[in-house]
Amino acid sequence: AKNEGWTSYRVFDSPVGELAEAMSWLAEYPHGCLEQTSSRIFPLIAADGILSTVAGVAASNRAEYVAAGVKRVESMVRENDFVMWPDCNYAPWDREVSLYAAHFLIEAERAGEKLNAAARGKVIGFLGKWAMETNRAVSAYACHTLALAGKPEKDRMFSLYDRLSELSLLDRARLARAFVAIHDRKRAETLLKNAASPASVKEAAFALIALIELDPDDVRILPLVEYLNGARDRARFSWGTTGENAHALLALGAYFRCHPPKPGETFVAWRKLTLPEVSEVKDEA
Repeated sequence: AKNEGWTSYRVFDSPVGELAEAMSWLAEYPHGCLEQTSSRIFPLIAADGILSTVAGVAASNRAEYVAAGVKRVESMVRENDFVMWPDCNYAPWDREVSLYAAHFLIEAERAGEKLNAAARGKVIGFLGKWAMETNRAVSAYACHTLALAGKPEKDRMFSLYDRLSELSLLDRARLARAFVAIHDRKRAETLLKNAASPASVKEAAFALIALIELDPDDVRILPLVEYLNGARDRARFSWGTTGENAHALLALGAYFRCHPPKPGETFVAWRKLTLPEVSEVKDEA
């Protein structure tokens, strides 16, 4: 008999149900370095917590789970940078990881989490230093997060804007969010002119979030949603890494928050697993 596979269905009152597998995969991820901890908690605090309802068993007590994650990231703050694990003293190999952790903490604060004052002060200090770096990618991300924290580095933002042709889409999307935060929509719109042509999940996610903040009905938003959905691993119903999962979920959560279901709508998320026929399988190393 032909293998018909195994199919499961879940019914949701929101379209975010299709993201349940990715949320559960993140929540149950067994390791907890700086990036992994930030990624595991980030989607739960984003978009007004819209994804919390599909987060899985590990994050069922959202308030306690989020608070523990924030404290763990704070425990990795040192005098001059973050460290990768609470019990070590070496900084991440990639500045992007530190910037990401700083972004996570500031977004957690914006979502209502109370940060440790000393840790927050150090993070703001890191960001101020990194905003002045000659590496424009580092500078743009630092400016982005400082603006979200209510401490915009405006001179550096304008300096980066003047060289926007040298910025990647990721840098421009981050800088656009910084300009939105200081109510300069004109510059934000200019930075996002080519936002519909991402080269990675991270670029698509930041571009999508920035566009939503400017205009939730922008025609470039749906192609970015499709890009993110197309980048998903269909077998695992999630994206490739903890970081990619978190970024995609942040962006899609923001999209669904701005495009809620109509009264009475019901959504079915289904999954089908099959095995190939033995006669069709080839031995491979």
